[in-house]
Amino acid sequence: MFYFAQAPNWLTGLYLRLSRALGKPTQTTVMKSLIKDRAAARTSVERLLQWDFDRVVMSHRDILTSGGKEAVRAATAWL
Repeated sequence: MFYFAQAPNWLTGLYLRLSRALGKPTQTTVMKSLIKDRAAARTSVERLLQWDFDRVVMSHRDILTSGGKEAVRAATAWL
C-alpha cells in the first residue's frame, strides 16, 4: 500500500492517475499482481487489522495521519 496525496512530477502523476491511485491510499494493479498467495496475504492483513492503530507511515511518500485502519481495510478488500 502507498499514498501519494499529490504527484511529485508529471510522469508519476500520469502513472498514478492511470492506476486510479492518486490521492488515496491504495495498491495498484501492478502491486496486486505480485501477490501469489492471496490466502496468506489475507491472513496477514486480518492480523494487522486486529491491532489498534489510526496512523500509517508509508515507506515511500506521504503519511496517513488518521483513518489508517479503514484505509488498509479498503486497500486490501480485494483479497
